[in-house]
Amino acid sequence: MLRVLSHIYWIPVLAVLVLASCSTTKKTVSTDVPGSKELQGREKVAFDETFFNGISAKYSGDFKAATAYFQQCLTIDPNNVAVKYQLSNLFIQLGYNDQAVSMAEEVVVSDEGNRWYLENLAAVYMNAKKHQEATIVYEKLIQKNPNELNYYYELGSAYLYANDGAGAIQTYENLEALAGYDNSLAEQLFKLYEHQGMDVKAEAKLIELKDKNPTEIRYVSMLAAFYKKRGETDKAIQLYETLKAEHPNDPYVKLALYEYYTEIGQKEEAFKNLEEAFGSKDVKIDSKMGILMALLDISAKDEEVRSEMYDLLEVLAKTNPEDAKTWAVYGDFLYGEEKKKDARDMYLKAIAIDNSKYQIWNQVLFIDSEINDVDAIIKHSAECLELFPNQVLPHYFQGLGQLQKENFTNAIQSLELAKELAYGMPELEIQIMSNLGDAYYQAGNPQKAWFAYDHALRMNPSNDYVLNNYAYFLSVEGEKLEKAEEMSKRTVEHNPKSAVYLDTYGWILFRMGKYAEAVEYLQKAVDNDPQKSAEIVEHLGDAQFKNGQIDEALRNWKWVQQKGGGSDQLGQKIKQNKYIP
Repeated sequence: MLRVLSHIYWIPVLAVLVLASCSTTKKTVSTDVPGSKELQGREKVAFDETFFNGISAKYSGDFKAATAYFQQCLTIDPNNVAVKYQLSNLFIQLGYNDQAVSMAEEVVVSDEGNRWYLENLAAVYMNAKKHQEATIVYEKLIQKNPNELNYYYELGSAYLYANDGAGAIQTYENLEALAGYDNSLAEQLFKLYEHQGMDVKAEAKLIELKDKNPTEIRYVSMLAAFYKKRGETDKAIQLYETLKAEHPNDPYVKLALYEYYTEIGQKEEAFKNLEEAFGSKDVKIDSKMGILMALLDISAKDEEVRSEMYDLLEVLAKTNPEDAKTWAVYGDFLYGEEKKKDARDMYLKAIAIDNSKYQIWNQVLFIDSEINDVDAIIKHSAECLELFPNQVLPHYFQGLGQLQKENFTNAIQSLELAKELAYGMPELEIQIMSNLGDAYYQAGNPQKAWFAYDHALRMNPSNDYVLNNYAYFLSVEGEKLEKAEEMSKRTVEHNPKSAVYLDTYGWILFRMGKYAEAVEYLQKAVDNDPQKSAEIVEHLGDAQFKNGQIDEALRNWKWVQQKGGGSDQLGQKIKQNKYIP
C-alpha cells in the first residue's frame, strides 16, 4: 500500500551532498534540519559517513543494514529528522508498522507544514492499516494544496478502506467538481451511490455515463441491469430492445443480450446470442474466457450447459486458434470431462503457441502420470526443465519416468535434484524419498535405500507404500526381519484386503521361519487377488512346502508354470519336488 513519491527519496541524498561539499572547509556546517544539533569534527564526519552508508545499503536493497546505520546516526544526533524520515520508510519495508508510524509521526511534529513529511505519514498510516488516521492527514494536505488532484484520489481510497462510504462520496464529488467529468471517476461514484442505497443519484450517474459515451454499449447494459435489480423490468426491456434494434450485429450487444435472456430464463435465445458473440474476432478473448470460466463450474452439474460448452469451445477454436488461452481452457474442460488424453492434446497445442506458462506444463505432466504414459513423462518433463530448471515437479516426474524405465542411475540423479527443491512441500518430499528408496535399492545400494525410506517415514510414519516396500526389500536382503515384520503388519492392519500387502507380510513370515502363519496370510493374498499374480501363488507354494503341505505346494507351482510366470527356480522346484531358494 505504501507509495512514496520519487522526490521524497532524494531529500536525504541532497542533504548528504550538501554536507559532503562543505566538509573540507574549516567552518562547521549544520544539517539545517529542525531539531538537529550542530555537529563538529569527528562527530560530524562519523555522522556523515554512517548516513551515507545507510543510503547506500537502502538503495542496494539491504534494508536491515540500512536500518542499523540510521539507528546508529540517531545515537549521534537523536533528533535528526532526515534520519527519522528514512527509518519510517525502512520500518515499513521490514514490516515493523508500529515503529514506522511512530517515526513518521515524530517527523511531522518537527515540521507540521512540510508537505512531503505529511505525505509520508499518510502513506505509512495506510500501510499500517490505520486508514482513519490517513484520512485526517490527506484532509490536511488538501487544505494546504486544494488543487492537487492526487490527494483527492488518495483520500477517497483511504475512506473506502476505512469503510466510510459517505466520506468517499464527498471526496470524489469534490474531485469531480474540481477536475471535471471523467468516466472512471463517474463509475466509482455510481458504485458508491448504489452501495449506499442512493438510487436516485446512482441512476443519474449511469444515465450520464450512457449519454456521454453513446458508443459504449456496456453503460447501457449497466443501466439495464440496474433497472432489473430495482424491479423496473419494463425499463430494462426497453433498453435491451433498443440495443438490439440499433446494433443488430454488434458482438458486444450480443453478449449483453446473452446476459439479459439468461436472467429472464430464455436459455435458447441466450445461447444463440452467446454463440454468435463467440464467433466474432472483435470480441476480446479475455471477455470470452471470463464467460467460459464461469460456465466451466456450472457445466459439471448441468448436462445442457456441458453440451453448450462443447459448441462454444469449437467456435472459439475456429475464431481464436492462434491464442494459447483457447487451447488451455479447452484442455481444462476436457480434463473435467475425464477425457485426459484429449485434454493433454489441447494443453500441448497451447504450449506450442506459448511455452512460457508453467501451469500448463504442470497439467501435461500430471496427465502423463495419470494415464501412465512413461515415455511422455520423460519427454515432457525434459522439455519443461529446459524452460523451468528450478521447478521441483518436472525433476520429480523425470525421476519417476526413469525409475519406471529401470534407468536407475538417471532416476536417482533427477530425484536427488527434486529433493533439494522440495523444501517446504512435505507431501511431495515423502513421495520423492520413497521413490529414491526404490531407485537406490534397484541400483544395488540398499543402505542408501534404507536411509531414504527412514527419511520418508520420519515425515509420515503411516505411509503404507513406504512401509511395504521397505519391509519387503529388508526381507529380500535378510536384514532386520523383526523391523520388517512390524512395518508390514501395520500395512495389513490398515489394508486387510490388499493382496500386495498380505503377500509382503506372508513372505516376511516365511523368511522368519513362521511357515504356518506365512501360509495363512499368503492364502489370504491369493484369495484377495483377482488377477492371481504368479509371484504371490508361487510364494504360497513355497510356504506350503516348508509347512509340510507338499501336494498343495506342487499343485500351486505347476499352476504358475502353466500360466507362464514364476521365478527362475520354479522349474527345478517342480522337477525336484522341493523348495529351492
